[in-house]
Amino acid sequence: MGGHSKVLQTVLDVIRGGDVAKVSLSSKGNRIEDLIKMENILIRGEMVDGNIFIPKVDLDLRRVAGTVVILDGLLQGYGLKGQMGNSLGKNGRLTLSLNKYISPFHLDLLVHADLSQLPPILKRVVKEKNFLNELALIDNPSGEALGKLTI
Repeated sequence: MGGHSKVLQTVLDVIRGGDVAKVSLSSKGNRIEDLIKMENILIRGEMVDGNIFIPKVDLDLRRVAGTVVILDGLLQGYGLKGQMGNSLGKNGRLTLSLNKYISPFHLDLLVHADLSQLPPILKRVVKEKNFLNELALIDNPSGEALGKLTI
């Protein structure tokens, strides 16, 4: 249905697998051919046991569950939970642009984190040179932490 749509390809690059418990699709248009244009389509689904890749921060998440809505070039997730390595996240919200000309990206997630995984993620996300210099001074972090991740 999406043909060679760049938006659909971006969705498939982000959502890499999983089970969809429920999905609905609706479309609008003045002409029949308008119904297959991605900008006219609303997709809402419930995912369980999914695999998600968030390209803007190179996060590869497993066992993802939650509600996903795709509309107007944005992928929005609600009530998200998932796992990355030994770290677990829950009660998450995600906004991700599916259009390279629009740049919103936002992630809020409660995290029970394996601290050894934190420095590589921070290096990909934070661009502040002074912060990165201080981060480089931390050698072999270990342990666990509870907190809220906001990107």
